[in-house]
Amino acid sequence: MTICKSCLLSDMHPAITFDSQNVCSFCRNFSTSPPFKYKGKTSLMKLLAQLKSARRNHEFDCLLGLSGGRDSSYLAYRAVHDWDLRPLAYCYDNGHMPAEIKQNIKKVVQKLGIKLIYCSNEVEKNRKLFKALFDAWINRPHAGMIQTFCIGCRGGINKFIPKLCQSDHITHLLDGSNFYEDTSYKLALFGIHRNDTEAFRGGGELNKIHRQLVWAIANQFARNLHYAKPAIIINGISDFLHSFKPKAQVIYPFYYEKYEEEKVITTITRELDWHKPTYAPSSWRADCDLAMVKNYLHLKLLGFSDYDLFFSNLIRGGIIDRNTGKKRLQAVNRILLNSTQKIVEILKSYNLKRASVEMFQTLTEKTFTSVKKQPISKLTYNSSSLSRLTRRLSEE
Repeated sequence: MTICKSCLLSDMHPAITFDSQNVCSFCRNFSTSPPFKYKGKTSLMKLLAQLKSARRNHEFDCLLGLSGGRDSSYLAYRAVHDWDLRPLAYCYDNGHMPAEIKQNIKKVVQKLGIKLIYCSNEVEKNRKLFKALFDAWINRPHAGMIQTFCIGCRGGINKFIPKLCQSDHITHLLDGSNFYEDTSYKLALFGIHRNDTEAFRGGGELNKIHRQLVWAIANQFARNLHYAKPAIIINGISDFLHSFKPKAQVIYPFYYEKYEEEKVITTITRELDWHKPTYAPSSWRADCDLAMVKNYLHLKLLGFSDYDLFFSNLIRGGIIDRNTGKKRLQAVNRILLNSTQKIVEILKSYNLKRASVEMFQTLTEKTFTSVKKQPISKLTYNSSSLSRLTRRLSEE
């Protein structure tokens, strides 16, 4: 197994190449043509001042998505304490939120004194949709289709936001995303490739990629008749198409000023009494149980997960050094690899078919062979790959 000497990505990644010095293509591209550039705090303050001026006769300055995760909680804190904004916070309960995350939301709202709109009317719909999607997926597993587990949540949020905007004629949405969260390898699992620059800039190229993704997923639906279920046809397709609709005019504050992960965690822990679920492998992506299920599957079946890319991006961005990133990834991977019982517990909470759970347990005893060396449609299982993955935890 080849691992980049600059970041943490290995040759298990489906869209990676290495030079003679074992530096990966992602690091080479980043050093020669960085995919992003911070717009600066001054620009952010100017934008927010214009927003507050335009909204002076309204109750709220903007919408703010509050998932109870670390970044949205930090965004809420900054919005109130540092930027003097009057946000209308909203939470879309997707039916997969850990209890600790719901408690975080309550504490953030109470401590900051902001209004919260809590949408929970699609919880049952989303849980039934995931059950249908998982039962279909496990009968014909495809690495790229793991991302469809989130269709209900993504589409639901985009349907919910316009209604909130209309309530107070709100025009802007604050989003806590940052430059380091790109996981475009999920497109590569369908044979859809985009460079690092496209991953951050969007526009016409992004619309083209969306069309390719729609076609790729539709193709998998057609190949697997288990997807022909009412919950998927009626709700899943609608939610999937809604997931591409523009939500509002979005402001990404952490595209303007440098994202400081340690400061984020310190602030929300001290000021908001924020806690991650005890079983979560990391504070990042801890606001949804399905995120843990997906990362577990990616690690087991592909040999890497979102965490490999996230920590590698933090290394490239100078947020952490490689040794720190390596230790953190090892710790996260150990937790994920030892979380089979918890993952099964989560899956059983959806009343999945017993056969589906048994098939899942059998499936995760094996792994896909390297996705780089053959078409995704021809991936095979190789039990020896798991021992390679285990050795990787202590391998340079």
